[in-house]
Amino acid sequence: MISTRHLEFKYRGAPRPAVHDINIDIEDGSIVAVLGANGSGKSTLARLFGGMLRPSAGTVVVDGVDTTARPAGWAMHQHVGMVFQNPQNQIVSTVVENEVAFGLENLMMDSATMQQRVTECLELVGMLHLRLANPHELSAGEQQRLGIASALAANPRHLILDEATALLDDQTRLELMSRVQALARRLSLNVIVITHRMDEVNIADRVIVLSQGEVVFDDTPTALFTQAEQLPHWNLTLPPLQELTAALRSGGLQVPPSALTPEEVARALWP
Repeated sequence: MISTRHLEFKYRGAPRPAVHDINIDIEDGSIVAVLGANGSGKSTLARLFGGMLRPSAGTVVVDGVDTTARPAGWAMHQHVGMVFQNPQNQIVSTVVENEVAFGLENLMMDSATMQQRVTECLELVGMLHLRLANPHELSAGEQQRLGIASALAANPRHLILDEATALLDDQTRLELMSRVQALARRLSLNVIVITHRMDEVNIADRVIVLSQGEVVFDDTPTALFTQAEQLPHWNLTLPPLQELTAALRSGGLQVPPSALTPEEVARALWP
């Protein structure tokens, strides 16, 4: 699991910590959404999980290893794979299969095993037919799927998506989230989705809300959507679907708060 105790990080020159006194345990095999408005500290937390930042105070323990006790350059990507907002910033090769193989080459993996792993990862994200394509000529959604394949290549136990859908249109964004959910279940992978979009928490088992660097909510998506009155205090708003279901309930229709997708709402209205 990933575990933090009294975790704090303050950027040099900043008047206050970006994250403060974070105490959470994220179990293996779960999908966790870390939600918050811009500046809430969620991306800082992702980088602390991934070993890209070292805490100013407190600890981050990943799979039993205290990251603060590890030297710079420790192979964190074998524990935590990360996918960021702009896929172009992660691309280092001119061929898709070489992009996925890049991290494996650094692990000194033999050629046959590496090719097999590249094939497996591209197949997982539905991009095997594009293995010889130029990554810079892919669509934004394909580039993000390539980022996921590259992150999975080292076979990490944890996958962190840090605002990975920010540059995608709504349809591509939700399709990517659905694919991530399927991957998590298929691989028993722990996935942490860093997002400011409320409609992306539907795939999660658990939602952690950050506000001004502190945890202000930690429960299920259903529980979050029943606290609509609290959301403005955290600079968040209900997704359109949840606004609709709230209006339907106020009009006397029986739509449970646990109906988080259009299909679930339709089944509630027309069983």
